[in-house]
Amino acid sequence: MSSSSTSSAAGAAAPSHDNYLAVREDWLERHREPILDPALPIVDPHHHLWDRPRWRYMLPDLLADLNRGHNIVATVFVQCRAFHRAGGPEAMRPVGETEFVNGVAAMSASGQYGPARSCAGIVGHADLTLGARVRAVLEAHIAAGGGRFRGIRHISVWDEDPVLMNPAYNPPRGMLGSAQFREGFAQLAPLGLSFDAWLLHPQIGELTALARAFPQTRIVLDHVGGPIGIRRFAGRRDEVFPVWAAAIRDLAACPNVHVKLGGLGMRVNGFGFEAQENPPSSEQLAAAWRPYIETCIGAFGAARCMFESNFPVDKGSYGYAMIANRYKHEYGLTYEQLAKIAVDQRTNALANPKAVFRNTPLTIEDVLNSPMIVEPLHLLEIVMPCFGGAAVVVSSKETAARAKNRPAYIIGAGENTTHRSVTYDPDFTHSPIKAAADRAWAMSGVKHGEIDLASLYDCYTITVLLTIEDAGFCAKGEGPKFVEEHNLTYKGDFPVNTHGGQLSFGQSGLAGGMSHVTEAYLQMTGRAGDRQLRRCDTVFVNGNGGIMSEQVSLILRGG
Repeated sequence: MSSSSTSSAAGAAAPSHDNYLAVREDWLERHREPILDPALPIVDPHHHLWDRPRWRYMLPDLLADLNRGHNIVATVFVQCRAFHRAGGPEAMRPVGETEFVNGVAAMSASGQYGPARSCAGIVGHADLTLGARVRAVLEAHIAAGGGRFRGIRHISVWDEDPVLMNPAYNPPRGMLGSAQFREGFAQLAPLGLSFDAWLLHPQIGELTALARAFPQTRIVLDHVGGPIGIRRFAGRRDEVFPVWAAAIRDLAACPNVHVKLGGLGMRVNGFGFEAQENPPSSEQLAAAWRPYIETCIGAFGAARCMFESNFPVDKGSYGYAMIANRYKHEYGLTYEQLAKIAVDQRTNALANPKAVFRNTPLTIEDVLNSPMIVEPLHLLEIVMPCFGGAAVVVSSKETAARAKNRPAYIIGAGENTTHRSVTYDPDFTHSPIKAAADRAWAMSGVKHGEIDLASLYDCYTITVLLTIEDAGFCAKGEGPKFVEEHNLTYKGDFPVNTHGGQLSFGQSGLAGGMSHVTEAYLQMTGRAGDRQLRRCDTVFVNGNGGIMSEQVSLILRGG
């Protein structure tokens, strides 16, 4: 905040009631850490501006937070009852907020206040319980927004315990299912507007029903659906989490719904960061938030997730820079090292006439210039779904000896499952691959240096890197350097996924993993065409199940 913010070093309580945590600038200054990847372009999709008694958060305050070191290129303002019109029809008064924010956006667009385009998008408020009459309000918002108005948030937070509710809002129970609300909600899609939903986790099912009833309306779930951690939910996080997670997965089945990852620093979440002597580090935030963030990403997919600051509300728990920092944090991985995995596999695909990308060369620059889907993965580092299939025949040794082609014998095998889903992963940078691979190595007696081909499951580039490390081809943390120093193509010293991998050959549904086995066999029988290795007698194959929760390793040797 700027010096005009009265709730700073003096330690005064920021809000006029205890619904929000006080922002204490002196406390926040007790912890600083280096910014990871300061050049990464970031859009903050959720923040507020207001001028309230004893709590001012206006453009200078926002800019002070944006300029902490990250490359925030644009932001989206979300309604917060700021600067409603003082007079005129009650239904039209929220349009004043859009008029105010559009003025702030115009100031920012001038470039006079720095390169970030603050409030480039605006989400306002309209009372959707007006039914069809709300259309006039929506049209007024659009006119006032100067091309920046994107949608409506009508807060529906309700609970039997009034302490859990925001005293500024008093929606009726079950509002999302009421006929009047839905009549108003029906006006959004024809105007190209989205709906932001802020509610508590016991209400997620109500939003799911709304999303199913209006499949053409874009819906954004704010703050990961408001998992409660206080009052009757205090100390019951292990009970609450599976209930919340099941509701999230059910909601994610609606393709018109997106989710904002953040908003977990509020009082209602009960994490208690504000009670610490010092503010939390990015490691602490990652540890506390991991189950929620990874559940949402796993359910919605990266393309339907966006990371929010929810400032200044969440600022009572941590500073802005802590939100964006965390493998990169531990091991210094670079974008170029990850991109090289995709590029080397594309080189392999160019020699495979059956690969999806057989005619599309790829460079590291191409990868880095593709859209960032979720840090640190770009679009071209994510698997390409396609149609297809794969099959192998498994027989006895005696039958295999009569086969037309050279048989491949399974001389080592290992399987390991450490958790039901990534939500319960005890350590995200250490995968179950290690135990599975160790069993396969021990059974086969083969050494790592005897492997002619590594055929590794590759839904993402990071999966390949983790497999190289955890299968023992290099030590933990040395994967980035290993990838950088070795040629992973069929022409190289450490061939990986010579068919192009699922990243460039394509992922044909559940058959995607089997393509790694079929490619291994084609190489071992000398039938891989232009990408044929000069020698291929021993192959390491690894398969992934779940989200890095189940692993199978095979070591094959030609007969």
